[in-house]
Amino acid sequence: MLRVHYGMKQIAALLLSAALAACASPSPERGVEAATVVPKAGTWQAVILPEDRQRLENLDSTWQRALEVTAYANADLVAQEGALLQPGEARRAVPEIGTYRCRTIKLGMEQLGGIAYDWFRCRVFDDEGQVWVVKETGSQRQTGRIFADGVFLGGTLLGEEQGGIAYGAITDRNVVAVVERLGQGHYRLVQPQPYYESALDILELKAG
Repeated sequence: MLRVHYGMKQIAALLLSAALAACASPSPERGVEAATVVPKAGTWQAVILPEDRQRLENLDSTWQRALEVTAYANADLVAQEGALLQPGEARRAVPEIGTYRCRTIKLGMEQLGGIAYDWFRCRVFDDEGQVWVVKETGSQRQTGRIFADGVFLGGTLLGEEQGGIAYGAITDRNVVAVVERLGQGHYRLVQPQPYYESALDILELKAG
């Protein structure tokens, strides 16, 4: 299997590209500071922005409401995806290093209720003892760091944008999530209150 190592130069490029994104609004000073220190932080609590901490704290209620909205407008989706969409006994985890198939399921969307997208490509890699995940294909592509207790802080690239958007650099691109293990080589990245389209997103990852 071909493995690509993402070194500090690649991480630096992810951080610097936030400042170069032509379509981005000016970044708040606090956000720029957070983007600089996230790779070095010992804990996510040290760098998470207040609004994102609130999103994490509201995860359970957000998840339940998103499921209710989705079930009302698109009951077939909820039935088809089954346990993948349900909060339960899954434990937070850090995925194993490697290549994954990944897809996004959006819940709590207006009118549609929810939608499941096709499979794309993700990669989990280690850089100097830190675990990062990057969604390499698709129109919304997350890149960020997974801390030891399964909390993810990252940013989102849209459309044809290149490089990466670091956490804290652009407010409406920030992603906060929890990563849970569903089985061997099978994880989900649960994102409460994303800035676009939905109330909760689940990024499913399957090794292979």
